[in-house]
Amino acid sequence: LAFVMLIAITWFVEYPDLVGAPLKVVSNNLPKNIVSKTDGNLIKLYVTEGQEVKKGDVLAYLESTASHDEVLELEKTVNQLVQLAQENKLNDIQNTEIPQYYNLGELQKSFQAFQQALMASKAAAVNGVFNKKKATIGNEIGSLRRLQENAKSQLKLQEEDLRMALEEAQSQQRLSEKGFVSKLEAKNAMSKYLGKKQAFEQAKGNLENNTISQTQKQQEIFEIEKNVMDQKVALIQSINTLKSDIEAWKQRYI
Repeated sequence: LAFVMLIAITWFVEYPDLVGAPLKVVSNNLPKNIVSKTDGNLIKLYVTEGQEVKKGDVLAYLESTASHDEVLELEKTVNQLVQLAQENKLNDIQNTEIPQYYNLGELQKSFQAFQQALMASKAAAVNGVFNKKKATIGNEIGSLRRLQENAKSQLKLQEEDLRMALEEAQSQQRLSEKGFVSKLEAKNAMSKYLGKKQAFEQAKGNLENNTISQTQKQQEIFEIEKNVMDQKVALIQSINTLKSDIEAWKQRYI
């Protein structure tokens, strides 16, 4: 009886094969909102509704005092210069043709700073100012060294002559005390010794001045090399600054 009742209930109570339920499909890559980082008008749009885009694609231009096309063209050149700077190819940087840009807006200042650093570096390289000056100072140091060697030889001879003059003066002094020579002769011998001693001391001073002059000339070479390095650093720094400013501008207006 219970079994028959159970079968009778199943006739009236049904369980469907398909169950209806609400469903929400969520993508792994949800649509992203693009929010501009500056206020202004949208002057150019490069995409349409539903278009698939990739990272780095240009979607739109926002109004700026600079020309977007000029800035992007400048960026290509700057990227090449950054690569050359990383490879330490200063000559290639100096020989790179840089177009003139007149609508860079707030980037004009950093671009002009780069141009000035590049022109200074080119002028020094083309005219060879630093190299010529360095070569001239090197020749002067060579002359000073030759004079120094000659002065050292002369000083040795003067030292020997001074020793002999001192012995002569002392000998004349002893003979004068014993009455074998006059006091005048002894004074003359001493005066001769003092004159040679003065010349010897002057020669020593000239030799020391020669050494000081060489040191000063060497310092001038160091200053020239420092100027060359400072120009190189300033040029590379101006390139990196311009690159950074372009990136910041793109974040705001592209």
